[in-house]
Amino acid sequence: MNELFKIIDFWSLGLIYIRFLDGWKYRIEARALRRAGLARGRSRKFINYAWLADAYTIAYILKHKIDWYLIACFVVALIFMTEYWYTLYLNYPYRMRGCPNFKRPGIWTYFINSILPNKLRRRL
Repeated sequence: MNELFKIIDFWSLGLIYIRFLDGWKYRIEARALRRAGLARGRSRKFINYAWLADAYTIAYILKHKIDWYLIACFVVALIFMTEYWYTLYLNYPYRMRGCPNFKRPGIWTYFINSILPNKLRRRL
């Protein structure tokens, strides 16, 4: 019976490592975005959907059956996704970027704008 717990811990730690690698791909993308300096051609919907899926999964796990390994997995991935989302926010190709009086919109405005479909949203 004790050996079964060792196997479960091995698989649980492996799951955390795999989710870490899943999150690390967002860090790689954020670094590439910082090097490029402009987020042209990067999808904001992609990161919004990925972040929402992991946040919903955490809420589901907390509501039904708390498994700390799964929660740790998704929190690690969310941290990397949030870094990528913030990097997109900083490097988004805003309409007035480069003008002397340019002011980046607030994070909340950017978030709402990234959720809206192109027909409804105004260009930032």
